[in-house]
Amino acid sequence: MTMNLGGFNHEAMRMMAADYYAKANARGKSDGGFRAETRDQDGGKALYLEIYDDIDSLFGVGPKQISEAIQDAGEFASIELRLNSPGGYVFDGAAIYNLLKAQKVPVDVYVDGLAASAAGVVAMAGSSITMGASSWLMMHPAWGVAIGNAEDMMATAELLERITDDLVGVYEARAGVDRNVAAEWVANTTWMNGPEAVAAGLADNVGDDAGKAAEAKNLLARWQYENIPAALAQTDSEETKDPETPEAKSTGWKLKQRRHEHERGRFAAL
Repeated sequence: MTMNLGGFNHEAMRMMAADYYAKANARGKSDGGFRAETRDQDGGKALYLEIYDDIDSLFGVGPKQISEAIQDAGEFASIELRLNSPGGYVFDGAAIYNLLKAQKVPVDVYVDGLAASAAGVVAMAGSSITMGASSWLMMHPAWGVAIGNAEDMMATAELLERITDDLVGVYEARAGVDRNVAAEWVANTTWMNGPEAVAAGLADNVGDDAGKAAEAKNLLARWQYENIPAALAQTDSEETKDPETPEAKSTGWKLKQRRHEHERGRFAAL
C-alpha cells in the first residue's frame, strides 16, 4: 500500500532505496570512495583501506565492504586506513570501528581531510592516529528521525541518549580523559584540527598535508552540521553544482533521503 504523508510518497522511497541498496551491494572493492588492497611492507603484508565517502551501507562505505576486504586479504601484519569522510549512519560506523578493533594487528589511521561524525568513531579504532596538516576531526550527539505517536518519539529520544552515551565512551577511552570532558566534546559538536586532536589525546601525530582540504569542504556541503570551522565552511561564492546536473540531482537525493528517512530506528547521523 502506498502512503503519502505531507506529500512524501513512502512506497516510492522504499522502492528507490531498494534499488540503491542492490546497486551498492554490487559495487566492486575499488568503486567510488572505497579501495581495498594488500601491499608488501617492511614486517610483512599490509591491508590498505581507503574510505573517501559517507559511512553508510546504502549510499557510501559500510561494514560489509570492510569485512569482505579483511576476509579476502588473508594473512596480514597490519592495516593502514586512509580516511576522508563526513560521517553517516551510526551503526555502520560502530560496526566498522568494532571490526577494526577486533583485528590482532596494528591499525594505523590517517585522517587525510575529514573524520566527522561516524567517521570520527571509525578513526578512533586506530592503534595510531595521524591527522593531516589541514585535516579535521568532529564529534556530536546522535541524530535521528522517527515517525509515530508520542510514545514512539519518547522511545527514540531515549535511544538517541543511549547511543550518544556510547559515543562518549569511545572518545573517553581513546583520549584517556574524564568522562565529563568527552561528554562535553560530544554535546558541543566539537571540531578539532590536527594539533588540537593531538593535544586532546584523540590523535598521536600531525602528518603532511594530503591535499584533501578542498575535497573535505565539498563533502560537508550536503550536511548541516553545527559549528563548522571557517576553513571548511562553504561561502556564497562557492555555489554548488547547477541543480539540473545529474551530479547535483544525486547529491540532492542523498540529502533528501537523509532528511526524510522514515524507517524507525534508522539514524542518519553519527
